Amino acid sequence: MFADERKMQTDISRMLKGQKMIENGVTPEELQRNIFNVPSQSGNGLYKVIKNLNTQSGWSCECPDHTIRGVECKHIHAVKFWLTLKERITIQQQEDKHPILSQNENVESYEKAICVYCGSQDLIGHGTRNTKTGHKARMLCCKCKHTFTLENEAGFEKMQVTSKIVTIALDLYFKSTSLRKITDHLDQFYERKIHHTTVLNWAKKYGKIMGDYADTLKPELGSIWHTDEMKIKTKRDDWVWLWHVMDNSTRYMIANLITRQREKEDAEEIFCKAKMHNDGNKPEYVVTDGLQSYREGFNEVFYDHHHSCTYVRAAGLRARTNNNKVERLHNTVRERFKTMRGLQNENTGTTFNDGFRVFYNHIRLHQGLNGSTPAQAAGIDLKLGRNRWMGFIQKGVEHQRNSDAL
Repeated sequence: MFADERKMQTDISRMLKGQKMIENGVTPEELQRNIFNVPSQSGNGLYKVIKNLNTQSGWSCECPDHTIRGVECKHIHAVKFWLTLKERITIQQQEDKHPILSQNENVESYEKAICVYCGSQDLIGHGTRNTKTGHKARMLCCKCKHTFTLENEAGFEKMQVTSKIVTIALDLYFKSTSLRKITDHLDQFYERKIHHTTVLNWAKKYGKIMGDYADTLKPELGSIWHTDEMKIKTKRDDWVWLWHVMDNSTRYMIANLITRQREKEDAEEIFCKAKMHNDGNKPEYVVTDGLQSYREGFNEVFYDHHHSCTYVRAAGLRARTNNNKVERLHNTVRERFKTMRGLQNENTGTTFNDGFRVFYNHIRLHQGLNGSTPAQAAGIDLKLGRNRWMGFIQKGVEHQRNSDAL
């Protein structure tokens, strides 16, 4: 027991002596690959140290301490420490060069860059910005005087995270992943610590931007619309009603609405939203369940003496005429609300509706539509690219800025 402890202490002593040799200015001379000359501590000679993987220890030295006792001497430890130190210096030098290389690459792309605020190409370099994701070249717009980095995309200006992180969080959120699971995912795989309320704020912010833009899009809808409502619990132990109007052929969600009741006025409001989104045009048939408010609301919004639109009351799940498609939509919504454990309030629900309508119509691929989105089936192909969230947000921001400029 004491012999093992004494051996361990001796090994540590040799390791510290080797480290001290390097600290005192002793520099091994690399004769060739894996062969080094190390000055003796007395300064009277040189010892040859060889890194030999064929030996048991992997190292050999000409000094008596190694040749006689067969231990890793201070000269071997000195070479080990020197190699480690050399490797660290090389890595540090590469890291120091990286921002400069990135900046040079960005300089080459100045001619292709446009201002993310006004779209102007009249840009000049404006230094660099140090962020958690590295050094970024900053640009100054000579027209609107805003500064931004070349890595910024429209809608993600001055963000401390990349647009990819934001869109990943949005995708997971609307795919029914809880806020804390989203933050854990970002921490594990992208090494970014994001507070869960930040993800919720992103959903609110971009949900509003995307929802306003989605209202301007005009789908090519079919002749049959399905309407249904579902009950949702809020965290204040209140109940609200979520209404949906869906096109039968394209599964496009035409309108959604949250109300506290389901009276005639509420049914009339959801029908008016759906009709407005279709440029005031009516379908040939409106299919609902047996709620009396639907018939009353239908008579106010769609009925005329020419019977251009017919009200159909669904008889049940197995009947020839049913509301199954919109019921399937409700199941998708329930997955999200189950994770949320209810709505905070009506305003939170309305904000969620804006984002969820975009997710359902433009982002989520449907097996029943051969892998396309309802928007594509309805003749809306925005060419969003592989990251559909990114593409839709940028188009929403562009529309918002064009509207503000008018």
